Amino acid sequence: MTGAWGWVLRSVLFVVAVVAPAVGYMVRLDQTGNGKLALDGVGWGLTGTIVALALFTVSVRTTVRGRLAWLATATVAVLAVWGAVLGIVAL
Repeated sequence: MTGAWGWVLRSVLFVVAVVAPAVGYMVRLDQTGNGKLALDGVGWGLTGTIVALALFTVSVRTTVRGRLAWLATATVAVLAVWGAVLGIVAL
C-alpha cells in the first residue's frame, strides 16, 4: 500500500505491535485477578505482535529484501520500546 493511507495503516499496525502484550496482560489480569496467572496474556499479546508485524511487512510495496529490511527495523523498534518500558518499570 502506498501513499498516505499506507502510512496510516503501517502506523496503526506498529502501535498494535507495541501495545499488544500489555493489552493481553491487562485483559487476563482483569479475568483472573492474579498477576502470575495473567502472564499467559503476554503470550497472546506477543502473538498479536507477530501478526501485526507480519501485516506491517506485507503492506510495504517493495522487493522481498526491502520487506525483510522493514520487518527487521520494525522488530528492533518494538524491542527497543519494550526494553525502555521494562527498564523504566524496573527503576
